[in-house]
Amino acid sequence: MQITDSVWERIKNFLTNCQKVRVGDPEECRMFISAILWIAKENCVWHALPDSYGNWRSVYSRFKSWCSSGVFGLLHTHFQTDEEISGIFSTLYTSRIYAQMLRTRIKRSLESQGFKIEDNQICLPDNRGKEVIRGLHTEAVQHKIEACKKGLIEYEPSLLQSFASGKEVVVDKINPKLIEVESGSKEALLFRYIGLHWSIPVSSGYGRRLRYLVVDQHTGKVMGLFGLGDPVFSLRHRDQWVGWNFEDRKDRLHHVVDAFVLGAVPPYSFLLGGKLIALLATSNEVREAFKNKYGERKSVIRERENAGEIAMITTTSALERSSMYNRLKCAEPNLSAQPNVEIKHLEKRLVFERVGHTQGFGEFHFSNGIYGSLIAYAKSNATATASHESWGPGFRNKQEVVQKALGKLGLPKSWLNHGIKREIYVAPLAENTRAFLCGNDSELNYYDQPISELFNWYRERWLLPRSKQSKQYKQCKQWNPQELELWQNNQIKSSPVKRGNTSINRQDKSAVYESKSKYIVNKKKSAAVNDEKEFEELITKAIDRKQMFKNAFENHEISDYLTCEEFVDVCISTKRASVTARQLCDSSNETIKSYSNYLRRIRRAITVFETLTKGINYGDGGATWIRELLLELKSKTTVKSANEKDNRGGRK
Repeated sequence: MQITDSVWERIKNFLTNCQKVRVGDPEECRMFISAILWIAKENCVWHALPDSYGNWRSVYSRFKSWCSSGVFGLLHTHFQTDEEISGIFSTLYTSRIYAQMLRTRIKRSLESQGFKIEDNQICLPDNRGKEVIRGLHTEAVQHKIEACKKGLIEYEPSLLQSFASGKEVVVDKINPKLIEVESGSKEALLFRYIGLHWSIPVSSGYGRRLRYLVVDQHTGKVMGLFGLGDPVFSLRHRDQWVGWNFEDRKDRLHHVVDAFVLGAVPPYSFLLGGKLIALLATSNEVREAFKNKYGERKSVIRERENAGEIAMITTTSALERSSMYNRLKCAEPNLSAQPNVEIKHLEKRLVFERVGHTQGFGEFHFSNGIYGSLIAYAKSNATATASHESWGPGFRNKQEVVQKALGKLGLPKSWLNHGIKREIYVAPLAENTRAFLCGNDSELNYYDQPISELFNWYRERWLLPRSKQSKQYKQCKQWNPQELELWQNNQIKSSPVKRGNTSINRQDKSAVYESKSKYIVNKKKSAAVNDEKEFEELITKAIDRKQMFKNAFENHEISDYLTCEEFVDVCISTKRASVTARQLCDSSNETIKSYSNYLRRIRRAITVFETLTKGINYGDGGATWIRELLLELKSKTTVKSANEKDNRGGRK
């Protein structure tokens, strides 16, 4: 099959500028494409290729290389509006050779990301720690960084100036301000740039959108961001929590928005800034801004005016369990209404409530560069599901594209289930959110949550205590914005190792190992480590183990009474329970001093919490001990609170 000069000129111009392919001799490349189109049209075996097209083994080898690089998918995307060229390549996208190569490429792509294929099903690795789950997202994140390079790389030096260094942050002077992100603005570029540093690919949101940057007015630098958009129509655990039926959901789902991205950036993330961002998303000011922007606008599908009132925010965790949303509370009523009352004695309301978890379906594991080939195949071989005419023609979303392509390729549609079950959280903004969404109440009785009060609560509950913990404060102060740099010499920097919303380059990873090596060697003297790689793996496992312990502690109710510094650092640094108890009792925390009998056994909690992180039952008595300790802490706090109240009122 011959390609005309005019067609080849357009194809050659595209291939010359494509970084994923080396054109070489233009005439040889032209003959190669002609050979591929001939094989596709004739639907024959490779060795049947006429000698006039060249050696069939060379053509086959080059075809495999182009398929692996996704070149044919890029050709489809680039020329989809060019009827002449798209018509020529349509034969290839419906051919047996392309389907066979795409099936192989999909399997290799999943395995390269870290998934296992067993009994024709996708399986997660045996080790399910957060670092492993981050690793499963790495290729998708790297592909997104590469895709955004053209539009962002020239602005990166100026964008990096929007981040504070650790030395600039003054804890007592932090003062957050919300800046709405408008399309086409510098803030929009910064919003996109920050999203590239997340551990998972960040969605752009759907339908109605309201995006914010959170800026520290003292430094003028960004603290974090969040974006609100339309939620998915069907989400089982959310719908069960609300209690509405199909008609209620169809009529009132517009009162729900989804936080499609939310988090803090370094150095504020070291000070638990993510909790502040989550609180600010529920503020009065954000709720009013959404109403002003979308109130009295007609919906596209139902063509009716909506009031623009938000009753609830939903969101999902990034890496299964979330330490940011879990048990995130605020004072109710606000701090200003409860002066001179210690934080631990204040009435608190749960802001984000965990209602369940997703079933692990999605398409992120097909977003590592293979999606272009999948959509090219789906458009040529499958028909989009019928949808409302107002949505326009074509496939509804990426998930439908992948599902249709897998079906036509003869691969299980169940491969859309990656198995990573993200926690689902809801944040009701009113006392009667459920009654309103179910149609039982006509007006919302909103919680009063101004930005100033939410920040005061965050400041007293998390910011100030965190700044007194030397380890976290030292990390904050040592932070350099250059660590966020994505590109060097027009290439992506060495793959980042994700730590929450931060990134540490691989060359810095050795420093982390070195700082932990003394602890690891002391703990693992019996382990015979002769190989450098084995030693590195040993250190990594130990660091992950300590992080799991820390996350489990912060997610546990006992953290309301004991700080992580008191509970973790002292317990790990000594094996002598008596020393542990004495050091804890020397703390300035008055609550602790009465519990030496319980705290002598506090070291056992390390193994208990490690077991908690794995989600299995244990029978070593640890659970009973934790319950006893928690009950004792609560009872002592209650007695102390009552005594203080009697003293203030003049006890008789």
